[in-house]
This record gives sequence, structure tokens and C-alpha cells, in this order.
Amino acid sequence: MHSKVFYMLKLYQAPTAHAADQAVGRVSWDHHVNPGQDVVRSLASTFSLDIKTLQKQLSSSCRPLAMEYQGTTVITLAATKKNSPDAKRLFDMEYLTILVRDQQIATLGQDSNQSLHHLLNTFNSTGNHTSVHAVLFSILKVCARKFVEALSEINNKVEEIENGLKTSIQNKQIFHLIENNKNLNLLSSTLKSNLNILKKIQIRKKFYSDESSHALLTDAIIETEQAQSMAEIHNINLSNLMDAYSAAVENNLSLVVQYLSVYVIVAAVPMGLASIYGMNIPLPFQDEPYALATLAGIALIIATLLVVTLKVRRIL
Repeated sequence: MHSKVFYMLKLYQAPTAHAADQAVGRVSWDHHVNPGQDVVRSLASTFSLDIKTLQKQLSSSCRPLAMEYQGTTVITLAATKKNSPDAKRLFDMEYLTILVRDQQIATLGQDSNQSLHHLLNTFNSTGNHTSVHAVLFSILKVCARKFVEALSEINNKVEEIENGLKTSIQNKQIFHLIENNKNLNLLSSTLKSNLNILKKIQIRKKFYSDESSHALLTDAIIETEQAQSMAEIHNINLSNLMDAYSAAVENNLSLVVQYLSVYVIVAAVPMGLASIYGMNIPLPFQDEPYALATLAGIALIIATLLVVTLKVRRIL
């Protein structure tokens, strides 16, 4: 155990009392993944929260917020959750609830957040002597950075689809672009909510302890703003890409119709001659031995002239 600061990672366990740690000013941090009702009741008691309020923040209907409740700060932020490779969308949203009271911090998530685990391990290994605000703002910064990484991964996926569209345009690729467009819209709206929460935290004097820890919050706000700008830019570029390839599909269809029309016109000449000489009525040259070859030659000459005329007029 470090002399001044110690961090804990407990999964599926209720937090224990930290009286000794608080006596010497140590920061304790418990992280809970998918906590059960017993853990929720224990946390509500430890942080002096109404259990219904805490349960609401852990439900699927929760929304990003920052509030004070009987001396406890409750912060809920949206975080990225990477889906399986065969899923339609690369990322979905999950919510991370942060409870802060005195020198205690508890984080509660719907799924295991590897970035938080890495942050815990880093703090444990380095033994940085820091304040509760520094820990809180580091968590917020990690959440903001995950959005930037998610946006970069989505952009790489879009570029991969774009390269595939250069060689062949398929409905499957268009549908993938639409799903990525929905994903970007989701990230953009979520980042907007997170940014509002971070700015509310920034203006509260309670969260201002020293310049170094407050700089972490500023970094988290800047990264969130950058991520929001990236999401908007990627979304605009993706929309333009979809419009461009929609125009390309329409242009290809127009070319196909144009070529078919030319082929029909050119083929109409020999078909017309063949239909005329297929009638059971007396016709000129029908008894001549070279009538078929002569008619074929005439049809070929007329068809060639038609093709040359269409080429000259840039129709073909």
C-alpha cells in the first residue's frame, strides 16, 4: 500500500469502509462492472444516496448528468462500447456513473471498461500522490479519448468501404455506409451531451482544487470538443461520399440505358430487312443467288454508318 494514495479495483463487490484511508487523506477508488442489487444498496449507503436515484442512473433509461445529492457528486457520462466484428455498427453507447464523496470514488459501468482498468493499473504502479479531483478528471479524460479512438476507427472503416466502391458498387457497401452514418450521428449527439456535462463541472468551484488537476478537466473538455468536431466532419464527408456514389450509380444506370438504346437502334436495321424478306410476298432480288449476302452487306453498311454518326455526335 502506498504511503499517501492507494487505488482499488473491485468487480462485483460492495465497497468497504475507507475510514483509515480518509484519515490520512488517501484516495480510494472502487470500480464495479454490472453491479448487483446488494452492491447498489451498499453504494447508496456509503455515498448517502437514495437507492432509487442510484438505480435510475444504472438503468437503460439514464442520461448524462452532473448533480449534487447530500454531499455526494453524481456524474453520468456516455462512453463508447465496441461491438463484435460481425455487428452492423462498430460502436454503441454505454453509461458510466461516477460517485464522488470526500476522498472516495466509485465508478459503475454496464460493461468492463479496459481503459479504466489500465488507468487503475497505471496509478497503482506509479503511486502518484494526487487529489480526488485529479482522479475524477483523469477518468473523464479517458472517456473523452475513447471517443477520439472510436471516430478514427469508424473513419478507417469508411475509407475501406470507399476503396471497395472504387472497383464495384454493391448494395451491401451502400448499406454499410448508411450504418456508419448512423453511428457517427449517435456519437455526435452523445458527445454534445457529454460536453455540456463537462462544462457544467468546469464552472463549479467545488471541483477546483489546483492548477494541475484542473488542467486534466480542461484536457478532457478539449478532447471532447475535438471528438465532436471530428464526428461532424466525418459525418459531412460520409454524407458527401454517399451522395457522390448515389450520383455514380445513377450515372452508370443512365449509361447502361444509353448503350442499350444504341444497340437496339443498330440492331433494328438487319432485323428490319430480315422481317421484310421473311414475308410470303414477291420481293425484288428474292430469286437471286446472292440475295442473302447482298442484304447482309447492305445491313452491315447501314449499321456501320449509324455507329459512326452516333460516335461523331458523341452519343455513343
